[in-house]
Amino acid sequence: MTRFGSQGPFHFASWGRVSLAIAGSLLLAGSGLAATEDDSFAKTKALALSRLMEAAKKLGRPLIVETTIEMAHIPDELWEGAMSLEPGQFLTLLAGWTGTKREQHNGVQLLLRDRQDGSPTGDSDAAQALAWASRLSPDQLKALLTPDGLSTAKLDDQTLWTLASVGGPSSLGLAMIRHRADSNVGVMGSPYVEFVREGKVRRVPLPGSDMRRIHRDDPVSPPADWRTLVPSVSLEETVPGPLDFGPGAWTPLYKMVNAATRQFDLQLGYDFRLAEAEVFAAGSMTEETWLKVFRRLVTSQDPSSSRRSETAEHGALALKNWFGSDPDSIPLQTEPLNGFTAKDFLEGREIALGGLLSQNPHLGDWARKQLNLGPNDRVRLGLRPILRLEAPGWRELPRRMLTGAHRVVFDNVGSIALDD
Repeated sequence: MTRFGSQGPFHFASWGRVSLAIAGSLLLAGSGLAATEDDSFAKTKALALSRLMEAAKKLGRPLIVETTIEMAHIPDELWEGAMSLEPGQFLTLLAGWTGTKREQHNGVQLLLRDRQDGSPTGDSDAAQALAWASRLSPDQLKALLTPDGLSTAKLDDQTLWTLASVGGPSSLGLAMIRHRADSNVGVMGSPYVEFVREGKVRRVPLPGSDMRRIHRDDPVSPPADWRTLVPSVSLEETVPGPLDFGPGAWTPLYKMVNAATRQFDLQLGYDFRLAEAEVFAAGSMTEETWLKVFRRLVTSQDPSSSRRSETAEHGALALKNWFGSDPDSIPLQTEPLNGFTAKDFLEGREIALGGLLSQNPHLGDWARKQLNLGPNDRVRLGLRPILRLEAPGWRELPRRMLTGAHRVVFDNVGSIALDD
């Protein structure tokens, strides 16, 4: 029996969006900052590995996950809540948190990043959110557009789950499910200025108001029935085999292939540009199952393209349709502005930058640091439509920050840009 448990070297090329951050740290090699960043990332990766190993143990089945560190960013309270779910429900959340699509082959749970835009349907987050809003009742939509937003307590189970699953079930989505009576969702506008520099159009958002605030001074206990909202998937029985990846490790694809080649006396061919791609692998499988898993791991996604401007137009049109003849009622995701209204931003008013700053001197530092423009330079005002989501949660703060209770409750707040 081949047992494969070596964690192996780390290959940042397989980490998608994270690779840019790592590449940046490599340029700082030898500096204290680079060492600090490397240490921090190593700890993040180790926590993600630990949680994926917990996940494999809970599922009681072999688990293959295309490399991800998202697991490390889930708050402890939500991770503990997820671990209390049935395995089929837990797997639903695991696929969402890792931004993957689930398959199973003879009991092996395979989570693949083979979708467009990281969403279950292939649609962007903005398209999913707009579709969700279009299915609300008139009363629900009316509440959605108020400054206080729509309470998720007024949503049926399926509508709430659909909202929580935009882009895949997130930790914020799970918090909304666990605390539906105290969570809400609303539409806001995020103001920005747009200008041309060196022949390129630049868009810079105005400084926003603090999106995270103290919610309560005592821990929030979710209702006992929150688990019923999380859909469950059926899990096949496993077929154990001699190819064993142990309790779990980050594993480059080429090492998995080499282990299978030795175990099953196979000659396996694939695009060697994928050789360094790292996956999480745990559990054992037969030759028949391995070949199915191998084919899926080495199958690349067909390229696709779409124009971001089309989504942006849909988002802007939705904002105009929603607020109709009263655009100034759009809640703004910024500090109060003197002399300018939401309508000015929504209609793309063109002004001299000095006109904005003279009436709003609190924007002076922002303008100096972010714009590097003179008072007579022309800018165009704009407004990004935002779907704001808010749910209670709590975390333990360092003792030096505590003045009373050991734990402080805060709001989990997130947003989805409807023009991306």
